[in-house]
Amino acid sequence: MQRKLTILMLALLPVASAWAADSVKIANDSSGLPPELVQNLAHTSKSMGVKEPMNVSTRNEGGARYAVVSGTSGTTCRIKLSNGNPPTILGLSCR
Repeated sequence: MQRKLTILMLALLPVASAWAADSVKIANDSSGLPPELVQNLAHTSKSMGVKEPMNVSTRNEGGARYAVVSGTSGTTCRIKLSNGNPPTILGLSCR
């Protein structure tokens, strides 16, 4: 049983590596957020219809902090962030 599991894991390794290495093209990042979080926000926005290359920025509105992700499509995502360090995603709105 353990041998079958090892073979399966070795077979899936190239697929997992390709997925993990897939980074979204960022044209401009003025957000000041950690690079890993920016890629996470970009992947989330891409799944909601934002096209590459993307622009990432932050803004504060009404005491809340938002990341704004836009790209070459007409879709823009506003992602509400926590005030923690590093921040976490609290909400998402794409139009």
